[in-house]
Amino acid sequence: MADSLSVEAVTGDPSIGRYCDLGLYLDITRARYHLELQRGDTAVEAFATVLNALPAEYHRDRGQYLSRLAYAYVLAGAPAEACTAAQDAPAIAASTGSSRTIRDLRTLVQPWAKTAPVMKSTPPV
Repeated sequence: MADSLSVEAVTGDPSIGRYCDLGLYLDITRARYHLELQRGDTAVEAFATVLNALPAEYHRDRGQYLSRLAYAYVLAGAPAEACTAAQDAPAIAASTGSSRTIRDLRTLVQPWAKTAPVMKSTPPV
């Protein structure tokens, strides 16, 4: 997979003042497409790249991409990692009012709701 792009702003660049810089936008788009194409391992790498580059103040987006990273782990056959990735997403979704993240999390849980054991936290020893 190609590394993240480094993009310099130029006069007249339509991405100036937008939601995020063009390099991050392309990383997000790449991650979404890998997920849509159900390329689990590649989507895991791509969403990890996005989350590492995402500015700290993008709370709503962090919750959404954590939930999508979790789904990528499901596709990659790594349910324990999926649970770890999704751990902070519900609190972020609640604090930001992100119905999209809640929807993504519900989609993530539905296939396992009746067949897999729910991970339980163990009390400290």
